[in-house]
Parts: sequence; C-alpha cells; structure tokens
Amino acid sequence: MHTAGWLTQGKPNTDLEIFIPAVQGITSTGPGVVPSPAASIVSIGGGPAGVLFSGASITGVLYYPLNLLLRTGILQSANFATNTSQEAFGTKASTPGPSAVSGTSGPSGFSPDGVIPPILAVNLPTLKGSTSGSSKKGIQINWIDYVFQVLTAIPTAITGTFSILAFPVGADAAPVVVKAPTSQALGKAINTASHYHRERQTLANPFMMTNDGSYPAIQVTNVLNTTGTVGHLGIVVGCSYNFN
Repeated sequence: MHTAGWLTQGKPNTDLEIFIPAVQGITSTGPGVVPSPAASIVSIGGGPAGVLFSGASITGVLYYPLNLLLRTGILQSANFATNTSQEAFGTKASTPGPSAVSGTSGPSGFSPDGVIPPILAVNLPTLKGSTSGSSKKGIQINWIDYVFQVLTAIPTAITGTFSILAFPVGADAAPVVVKAPTSQALGKAINTASHYHRERQTLANPFMMTNDGSYPAIQVTNVLNTTGTVGHLGIVVGCSYNFN
C-alpha cells in the first residue's frame, strides 16, 4: 500500500484579522455616480486619511474591496481516488469501497477486512471524533468591525452590509447567491474630535468560502438628511482560515 503522504490541518485557525483602509474603497451617491461628489479623502479626526461623507439629504455608499486568498477545497470530494490528497491503497476501483472490483485490497493486503479503500472521507479514522467529514479549506469571515467617526450632526442611519456571490464558469451564467445580504445598523452618536467608533457586525452561521469564483462584498451606507459629516477609516475583518 502507498499514499501521497500529504499532511493536512483538520481544524482552522481563528485569529486572522485583515484591515482594509477606507481610501481603497469606491464611493457612490446613486447609480452611475462613482466616485461620490459628496465624499472626500481627508484626515479623519486628526488621524490617518479616510473617506468623509459630508452634506445634506444624501445617501453615500462606501464599497470596500475584499481581496482574499480563497480555496475551493482539495478534500471536497468524497472519492479520494480522483484527487491527489490520498492515493488508493493498491485499488483498481474508481469509486469508494467496499468494492468487488478485481485487484482491490485493504491496507492489510487482503480482502475483506472491513476497511477496503478507497474510503469515504466521512469514514476516515483521522477525521473521526472531534471532526468528521471533508476538511474545509480557505477563509471563513466571522465578523466585520467598522471604524468610523460621526461629526457635527447625527445621521439618519449608518448601515453595514455583507454578502457573498459566486460566478460560475461560462460565457452567460447568472451569479449564485452564496450568502444573501446581511445588514446591521451602526451607531450614530457624535464622536469627540479625536475619537472613533469601532463597531462589530457578527455574522450568523459563518462558513468557509469554498465556492469557485466567490465574491465577498462589504459596503457601508450613510444617510444624511441634515448637514453633517461621517468619516470612515476602514474595516477590520475577523476570519478563520485553513490553508494547510
């Protein structure tokens, strides 16, 4: 018997944080209005440069670019005979065993012995116990912290929204909604000149983004009905990750 000899990580790490400055984003006050004439890049509260929305009766949207390293999951297939993460132990079968295909044998070199490979991923001894099934690979977004500042007037609303689409291969294919837009109202209290909000949007039922062509999107919508200003410094994205 033989194996490709790959060692993989079972449980993901949970301590990855990614900071995305607001100045990398794109602003808009409506369809086709990019960049927003109501937005400017200035020092926010005497600190780093950020994006400032200022005016009356406007809705300013800040779209954050989320450039992540994604994986579609090397262990997503239950049939280990068809990928390189584990070779079949001398089997001639093309599907998970037990199998009556001539030449199929178990790790002990004889059949049947109750563990006739290739073995379904959910039955691998190394994945039994605390974890079971295929090991998900890539990145999972658990929460988003919005770092911003409210000045001069309380806005009508500030809302953070997160969603995930996936774009299938093809010249004419509709995107797949992997996670429908999830929104959270953010604080509107006026800040001291050099102070900021850092407010968290915790995502319910987070999952590894293993869909081919995944596009995670984050935006902040600012509704100003009276003359006021809202400045955005950036976002902190908290992730779990498993690349091994």
